[in-house]
Amino acid sequence: MMRKLMCFLVVALFVGISVSVDAAMLCSNPSGSVFVREQCKKNEQQLNPIELGLVGSIYVVQSPLVTTEIGDYGTATAACDAGDRVLGGGHLTGASHIYVGRSWPDTDSSWTVSIAPIDVAIGWYAYVVCLKTN
Repeated sequence: MMRKLMCFLVVALFVGISVSVDAAMLCSNPSGSVFVREQCKKNEQQLNPIELGLVGSIYVVQSPLVTTEIGDYGTATAACDAGDRVLGGGHLTGASHIYVGRSWPDTDSSWTVSIAPIDVAIGWYAYVVCLKTN
C-alpha cells in the first residue's frame, strides 16, 4: 500500500510539473517562485536546469514511523542520499484532522514535518522527493 502511494506521488510530481508544449522553460519571478512556461513573462528570468543541478533521476524517501498522541507535536525528517537535492516533501497520514505546524526543506537534502493530531493518536511519516545528482 505504501509503495503504491509513493509511486503515485512520483507520477503525480511528473504530471504536475509536465507541460505539453514544444519549448517548455523554467522561469523565475522577482520573488523567487519558479514556473514552467512556454515563454517567460517580462518580469521573469529564464533558468537553466543544468546550472540548477536539475539533471538526474527522481526518487522518494520515507522517514521512520512517528507515533504522535493527541495534543502533542511529533516531528519527522526524511533525508535524501548524501549529495542529492530536495525537490519537495510532505507527510503521509490517514488522519483527517491534524495541525501541520511546519513542513519545510530544513537542509538541501532533507525535509522535516511537525504534526499535532486533533482527535486521535496517529502514526505517520514524513517524505522527501529527491533528485539524484551523482
